[in-house]
Amino acid sequence: MEWASAVQDVKKFFIIHGEASSAESFKEKLINELGADAYAPYSGAEFDIITGEITVDAAPIPIPKKEHMGNVNVCYSDLVAASKRLSDLIKFSDGRANADMRKLTEAINRLCDDWEI
Repeated sequence: MEWASAVQDVKKFFIIHGEASSAESFKEKLINELGADAYAPYSGAEFDIITGEITVDAAPIPIPKKEHMGNVNVCYSDLVAASKRLSDLIKFSDGRANADMRKLTEAINRLCDDWEI
């Protein structure tokens, strides 16, 4: 949200990545917390940049997921690998400059704040 509030003169935010429920939640957060105009279009939606109007508001059509390998979700496996990498970074931070450790701590806390349910 910090980056979104820092952007100047934006007429509309378009949320075009992520699961439909995540995109919709982020759209609502932009609207409710920043008072921004936001839109999370579905594939096939059309927007006229000259008039600023949505010309086709496409219906949601679920796309079957193909990212599973057996019972293991690839994205979740990537997330677990990233957590291991972060854990290793923390373990090897002992002895670093206090300013660097404070910066890392703040970055981790911001990440957690952004993703808390």
